[in-house]
Amino acid sequence: DALNVLCESLPDKIRVFGDFSEEVIQTESRIGAIYWREGECLNAAEHLKACLDLQEFVYGSNDSRTRQTRNSVELLKKDPMVSRTFFARTQDGIREGRPVFRVRNKVSHEKEDLQLLQKIAKKPPISSKS
Repeated sequence: DALNVLCESLPDKIRVFGDFSEEVIQTESRIGAIYWREGECLNAAEHLKACLDLQEFVYGSNDSRTRQTRNSVELLKKDPMVSRTFFARTQDGIREGRPVFRVRNKVSHEKEDLQLLQKIAKKPPISSKS
């Protein structure tokens, strides 16, 4: 019951108080804590991560509340299912820890490159002295 009330009140709190308000931060934190107690780690991670992002913006990264939430998120990251499904991808859908694929790094076939390849190809083979 409490979870439903909190989830239903969240959009209204955002509309009334704004995204970066104490009320929204506390609500996200409470929703995440309830989900975690119920064993729904994926939902808990989603709400606690939202709470952490807001806390870092509002309070700063060294605030005790922010550190406590960060510790909770780090604990949730240790769950393989949560780590795979929630934390493995960034907001733009690219997996973390992998370099971005750049199309512009492909082989160039410009005139200078072609001339260089032709020059290398024309070198006589190295003969071994006996």
